[in-house]
Amino acid sequence: MQVYFKSSFWARGRGLPGTKQPVYWQFEYAGAERHIPAIYRFANGLIFDVLTILDEAKVYAFLEKYESRAGELTALERRLAEQEHPYQAVPIKEIWINSKRVDGDYSSSTVISMPGREECDELALIRHAYRRVLQDRRCFACERFAVPYPEADSRVQALLRCLRLDKVRSLRLVTRPVSRILPLDLTLALKATEEQIECKFVHPESGVGHALHLQRAGDLELPIGDTKLFITQALYSLDPGLPDGETLQFDSTMQVHKFPIGKEYLPHSAASIGIIGTADGPTSVFIGGQDQSQAGQHRCFSIPSLQKEEIARFKLEGINCRYRASQEFAFSLREPGQ
Repeated sequence: MQVYFKSSFWARGRGLPGTKQPVYWQFEYAGAERHIPAIYRFANGLIFDVLTILDEAKVYAFLEKYESRAGELTALERRLAEQEHPYQAVPIKEIWINSKRVDGDYSSSTVISMPGREECDELALIRHAYRRVLQDRRCFACERFAVPYPEADSRVQALLRCLRLDKVRSLRLVTRPVSRILPLDLTLALKATEEQIECKFVHPESGVGHALHLQRAGDLELPIGDTKLFITQALYSLDPGLPDGETLQFDSTMQVHKFPIGKEYLPHSAASIGIIGTADGPTSVFIGGQDQSQAGQHRCFSIPSLQKEEIARFKLEGINCRYRASQEFAFSLREPGQ
């Protein structure tokens, strides 16, 4: 298999293919078996593939559950489906090559092999090139990373890299912490005549009851193009508070068709307004910025509307909690005789 210095499996390769260095490293992440069969060296960086062995039965059970209604899922349902997906990529935060951290940005892309499904030409090449690892397993994912080299220690090392003679003796991967959402899917309605409301819910995992106190903190009118968005901001507190590392997740997004997009305005230092889409729609408008205000209080925002409503609606999606801590995987080249 000829590999070029690009992470995309679909872009045309340019220049000379990489020099293959077999390594056959193996590790486990998120309960799945992972392999790095080889590294491909280039003058300005390297490519490596992370193979993930998938459980075929779980993949097809997931597809049966979600595939037919993929276009109908809400934002919360999509996130829950992503959490449930049998393939979970390795969320790499840092890459170290030969004990030196990579400062430049890396890129990656993923292809998944599923029996009975149409697949790209590259998958057949991957299956053949990595047959020693895959054996007869037909369901797998391959994520390809294109990584620039750290700064060379010397002119000699720079020359060796140009000649593709500088072997990768060690590779270290550090992952990002991963969070997940515990769904609540609650809508809180704050009337124009009300200054605060209370909502009670039960923690999905601990079973502890919590009281959410939501207090009006002002209304915003945001000029966006030729129209306005109307948003209510609020402060909330919880009794009792959530465990350390857990936060509430509010959904402050809206979708409209043929939305006239003009300049973007930031109403307050505590909030950010984002607009995604084109004049043909749909356009998503989202608000971020749940800062901590007074002791025990946090800021949140209602779902934006195109006219001033008598009721401001706050969508409480769920509880964000830490799911996986950061992990480190260190690999080294085995010398002859080891």
